[in-house]
Amino acid sequence: MTDKPQIGWVTAKDAAKGVGINGRNFLKWDLVAVGKIGRTNYYLLSDVIGVREKQAYEKGQRDARSEDAESPAEGSEKDNRNRLVAAQADAQEMKNEVARHETAPFAFMTFVMSKAANVIAGVMDGMPVECMRQLNLTVPEVEKVKAIVSVSADSIANLGNDEWMEMTLDEFIEETG
Repeated sequence: MTDKPQIGWVTAKDAAKGVGINGRNFLKWDLVAVGKIGRTNYYLLSDVIGVREKQAYEKGQRDARSEDAESPAEGSEKDNRNRLVAAQADAQEMKNEVARHETAPFAFMTFVMSKAANVIAGVMDGMPVECMRQLNLTVPEVEKVKAIVSVSADSIANLGNDEWMEMTLDEFIEETG
């Protein structure tokens, strides 16, 4: 299992709110959860949209047969359908951007940064020994280098953690927004 929701995952509460129904009615749809983090189940947005589109289509077929006048509730149904279609288009565009390597999921970027930071920190950890060999440093001089490198390596190792990534993403959004 994962500890972060993936792109395209929604909670039952968010899905129900997005399609304009209550959570109890959403649970009657019998969608299969694709993930669970803690006590929260996650569903694929595309599945939610698919069920809602099917319902809207079936309702449209019934409405066309009955030829009744449009009520205000049906107008809000059209609004919900339009929102769902727009959300589906947005989700597909996000998938396309990932496929074209224009964007990457946040969890992937955190993973990459963590691996890179660990590699760099490991290289830095070996620097004092290399300095001692190549520069003929004394033991006290090597200890000073170790202290400096240790602080730097710790800072680099923290680059891959979720908090740093989220803070940096927020800063990026602020500057480019």
